[in-house]
Amino acid sequence: MNRHLHFLTKILSLAASVILTASVLTGCRTSSVKGPDADDAGKYVEALLDLTCTGSYSGPVSLSNAGRDKELEIRESIIDDLYASTVEDAGLTEDVQTLFRDFLVKAGQNCRYSVTDVATSESQASPDYPEYDVTVSIEPLKAFKGASELLDKEMDAMESDTGKLLETDPELICSTAFKNVFTALSAQLDQPEYESPQTLVVHYYPVDAEHNLYGISEEDCRRLGEKLFSMEGLNQDE
Repeated sequence: MNRHLHFLTKILSLAASVILTASVLTGCRTSSVKGPDADDAGKYVEALLDLTCTGSYSGPVSLSNAGRDKELEIRESIIDDLYASTVEDAGLTEDVQTLFRDFLVKAGQNCRYSVTDVATSESQASPDYPEYDVTVSIEPLKAFKGASELLDKEMDAMESDTGKLLETDPELICSTAFKNVFTALSAQLDQPEYESPQTLVVHYYPVDAEHNLYGISEEDCRRLGEKLFSMEGLNQDE
């Protein structure tokens, strides 16, 4: 059972990474003949995180030439596809699937991060295309605190009633356990806890110079996504 918990809860971190990657592939178009400045770079990274975690962002940032409505549509589509494929593999009931998605959204809304510094990159390839190193401070959200213990407790309670355990469909047992776990984890987010701030530096550069599109790499997207959520509370050895 711990194997299933590890599989499901890791998806939240993966979701952030995937959403970030999808957003950055569209890039940020700049109309300036001199290219973006340091302020543009910082606002872009902040907007990308805002979009990932809350579904909206502020400021004069265009994450793609398709416009904001398209970006939000992409984000929602990725979350839907990701969570649907996950819960389908896990064999969870529809009500537990809804709890999982709600938990996913609520956790994202509780993320803490900020852009703390932007500097001209020493690795700039061409003077015609400015590049920047953007420093981001992230306090990883303890979204899964106590998850392994919660699941173990649920299974122990069910196994104590041997007769009921033998008569109940294994998939229903799994769904019931996860229902209680996700309900408890979601309630914890009403008073979220965080790890100490961690700093990452991501590189803002012309991802498509020909079309004047700037962004960050898929690898930097993955690094940001993985830092948003603490893995504390998971038994990752299973």
